[in-house]
Amino acid sequence: MLVVGRPNRISLTRCFLPRELRTDNETTSQSLHFRREFSYIPTAQISDRRDSMANDHWTSTIAVAITLTDANGIITDMNPASIATFAADGGSGLIGTNVLDCHPEPSRTKLASMYKTHQPNHYTIRKNGHRKIIHQIPLFKEQLFEGYVEISIPIPDALPHFDRD
Repeated sequence: MLVVGRPNRISLTRCFLPRELRTDNETTSQSLHFRREFSYIPTAQISDRRDSMANDHWTSTIAVAITLTDANGIITDMNPASIATFAADGGSGLIGTNVLDCHPEPSRTKLASMYKTHQPNHYTIRKNGHRKIIHQIPLFKEQLFEGYVEISIPIPDALPHFDRD
């Protein structure tokens, strides 16, 4: 699910989030040029942001949860959608904590193994009635493992597949 069209000047100061993640009571505006299943929250409502994805960067306006960790599994950055997704678990307060502490078994063991092998992981989930695809991708800088980025993307129940061979 992508934001459709170019945001107008008013929407540049807003964070686009799936409707289930929004925290305000505002209604969807046609002038904001996005699909009906998305709504927005003003960035001012994300007052406890401590990370680098907060600076009017594309990661602060996309309706995809992005979480970064370092090579030791410490959460170093979260975009607004990630903070909203994990609000019940601490939101931006998770920055500086170990990602392993956020996962029960058997996910915890799988994740610990990933930090040793630096392998990517991809899967789908259904949570609160919404399907998502999760990509956990290792990050490297000059061939040195730097951690993982987890990208959680809302997907529809019926997702088309195209073979492009």
